[in-house]
Amino acid sequence: MTATLDHIAFTCHSRDSGIDAFTAATGITLPQSGEHPDMGTHNALSSLGPDTFLELITIDPEGQKPARPRWFGLDDLPKDYPLTPHAVILRSDDLSGDLAKAAELGFDLGTPLPLSRGNLTWKFAVRDDGTIAHHGTAPLLMQWDHIDPHPASNMTDHGIRLTAIAVTTPEPQKLEQLCAALGWTGVTIQHGDPRWHFTLQTKEAEVTL
Repeated sequence: MTATLDHIAFTCHSRDSGIDAFTAATGITLPQSGEHPDMGTHNALSSLGPDTFLELITIDPEGQKPARPRWFGLDDLPKDYPLTPHAVILRSDDLSGDLAKAAELGFDLGTPLPLSRGNLTWKFAVRDDGTIAHHGTAPLLMQWDHIDPHPASNMTDHGIRLTAIAVTTPEPQKLEQLCAALGWTGVTIQHGDPRWHFTLQTKEAEVTL
């Protein structure tokens, strides 16, 4: 089996400011969603289709600080961090196997942590220091537990569709090897400073962030 795109993640110094910035860029206001008590974070979500979605994830100022570093490297972001395309999350049917494939190539993508919210349960690979591998440009890996349909089908659908993913990284060949090992082909990889580029089609226009 191959890993497939599950969702894309933006982050910002606060959820409210991220929602405002996303509205300014796209004309769409993301609805606030929920909290992740295990990580001290909260988010806003929008469907990108029946089995993919967009997430704005930030530190929850009212949440309890976790005993471990937060996921997505959120603890290391500056206090004035603007809305930024931050990560790609792939879903796997064999999370341990895919993490082993990555390790064979020298990538530490993290350890699977069991997480839950409401009736949803999943495992998410998080590195011990909370950071994202390969200068922040390696995909993150997760595995849902027995979901049908995908949670995206129950999210608000604003008509946003993801039309392209690109990433620049100082070591593109290494990232190409990792994506090939995971079987993920939905990304354009180029040399440059570490940065994700997400192209979104809305009802009004196409926007690259």
